Amino acid sequence: MRKEQLLERLEEQSSTPKNDPVIAKMRGLARDIFTYYGIDEFDYKGELQALSHWLVNNVNYDKGASLVKQSVQLSGNKEDDSQIILGSFALALGNPIKVAEKNGAAKVVQYVPNDFASKSGMSGFGGLGEWIVLELSGNGNDYNSKNSISKPIVLTRDIGTTQEILEHGIGGIKTTALRMKQLTQEYLNHKDSRFVEGREKVEKWAENILKKRNINDRSKYLGTLAKELSDPRILRYEKDPLKIDGGQLGSHEWLQTCDRSLSSGLGDCDDFSICIGTLAGLMGMGVTYRVAKCDPRKKNNYTHVYGIIHYPDGEMDGFVNDKNVVVDVVYMKRLKGSGYGREPKGFGVADIRVL
Repeated sequence: MRKEQLLERLEEQSSTPKNDPVIAKMRGLARDIFTYYGIDEFDYKGELQALSHWLVNNVNYDKGASLVKQSVQLSGNKEDDSQIILGSFALALGNPIKVAEKNGAAKVVQYVPNDFASKSGMSGFGGLGEWIVLELSGNGNDYNSKNSISKPIVLTRDIGTTQEILEHGIGGIKTTALRMKQLTQEYLNHKDSRFVEGREKVEKWAENILKKRNINDRSKYLGTLAKELSDPRILRYEKDPLKIDGGQLGSHEWLQTCDRSLSSGLGDCDDFSICIGTLAGLMGMGVTYRVAKCDPRKKNNYTHVYGIIHYPDGEMDGFVNDKNVVVDVVYMKRLKGSGYGREPKGFGVADIRVL
């Protein structure tokens, strides 16, 4: 397959709106593969290698192929189709790719960031990293796994597609933040029947966590739940999907309600912030979404979002002894569950009051 043909297939798969349910299923399957192999959160090179190894097995390859071909036509040639499959998964997971051609054969090359800011979306693409050719072999020499690659993976998460897709990029940041505010307000409006089932799921989840942790002090509810959300076994950080449009890389901004994030087990900073805002709102607290400039290379660009929680008069947070508390789940992930109440270094913020 030539470079132009592969680009055409990847563009069809990634940029056609009707394929979004398939992309959501691909993300869910990938999450289960990474969990099965014990790949650390933010280890994008490990994710790439695990996915490549998993697809070596014929049963697994057929499963991956049957999923991808729901959104794009495969050629029937395994060498060519493996590039379509690997490229489609890379884009579904928000990993920048390019297509190279050598001796008439097209290969997908994926960018793997090395610095945490790029990995976590706190800075844009262009940080420290490397380009890796995607191959089914996954380069077994530098891949360590305690598990056999022969065992098929079964989806363990609900991967429905009730997320919203918004404009990405600098122009879309404000739109995204305002829609986060609107979505949170709508979700917490008990007169809005669309979210009754979702609210009940979130309330039940929170109730079970607090009971499991034996937390009876209301002032410690939010800190306990935030730490739970920072656990990758509950919510794993994955970037929003990328698409190829007119031969160029672009991105969606997917927003999910809290129950959807908990069901899929995947999200990014805006999804985590919506979860925090929703939980705080259900507990009668005020919420502000803070959009921050966290990229040292682009200090005028907003690249990150997190929550500021406002306790009612007379109440204080039981962990940080304050009534206005920064809750950045991504930053807590970086600090392995600590960091509650701490704010990441930035170069300016804009606040959007929600509740």
